[in-house]
Amino acid sequence: MPDVFPMPGCNAVNQRFKDLVEEFEPGVHQFIPIELRNEAGDPLTENHYVFNCMVSVDTVLVKESGLQWEIDEPSGQSFLDILTFEHDMVLSRPAIGGRHLWQGLYLQPISSGGVFCSDAFQKELKKRKIRFLDQKHCAEGEVVWTPVDNIQPILDWEAEHGLHEGHRSWKRAQILKERGRLEL
Repeated sequence: MPDVFPMPGCNAVNQRFKDLVEEFEPGVHQFIPIELRNEAGDPLTENHYVFNCMVSVDTVLVKESGLQWEIDEPSGQSFLDILTFEHDMVLSRPAIGGRHLWQGLYLQPISSGGVFCSDAFQKELKKRKIRFLDQKHCAEGEVVWTPVDNIQPILDWEAEHGLHEGHRSWKRAQILKERGRLEL
């Protein structure tokens, strides 16, 4: 059984992964207990959780990563397919700060459950042989992340059309705002 495995929109993780996350960022992220069963229907003895990454901050440098904005038809909304297995991602070191696990608010990779991790966290994953948080090393640059340089097409569309109830970025921002932390 892998230590981390994808579920729709998130990752399920075991106790080893949870313990490592708590070493790096104690009390920051949510771990919702779930019961997994084997093929015979018997409960697995090891603890498993749905991992909810509670840090949202955009760090992807669009131009430096060679990403190109596309237009969704028929909505006309701009979007980026951030495929970490296809693109050499470049992240803003100043935007990352001292974080170890985070999701982008607007700019999220499609793989890895949308989670980025620090070099130090990724190194420890490998050292402990924790599998399979789908991570690819991303270069870090000293460029300061700004909305104008990285998400202006999205902001322009939102200014013209507003946000609809199901918009993931809007929902995530509202949840974080209600909890009193737009970012950690």
